[in-house]
Amino acid sequence: MMIVFLISGLSIIAQGQGMVFDQEAFDKGESYEMERSDFIPDAFSLKKYAPYVLHQQLSTCVAYSTATALTMLNAILKNEADTKIISIQMLSPHWIYFRNRDNTDKACKGSILIKPWWI
Repeated sequence: MMIVFLISGLSIIAQGQGMVFDQEAFDKGESYEMERSDFIPDAFSLKKYAPYVLHQQLSTCVAYSTATALTMLNAILKNEADTKIISIQMLSPHWIYFRNRDNTDKACKGSILIKPWWI
């Protein structure tokens, strides 16, 4: 069992993961303060707005989650709950990855840098 954890840990270290967070750029942005709500539902689901799950490869996890989140937001705004239509209109995680990756990363093994919109 310990060998499985060791191999898993080494494989994670061997490849880039996630995105590179730019704290300095983040700190330049506007702050938003939320007020407490008087009503918090016991349960809430966005499942009806979700596209089909795609197979994520290599270090594209942030790109896939970003594409899925934006696709779901688009479905919510259009009040579209048909999974087939939502999936057809899904944003490309590959475009998001290649648009934001380091130009030297030709093998899709590095992290991506997503800059805040205000920069």
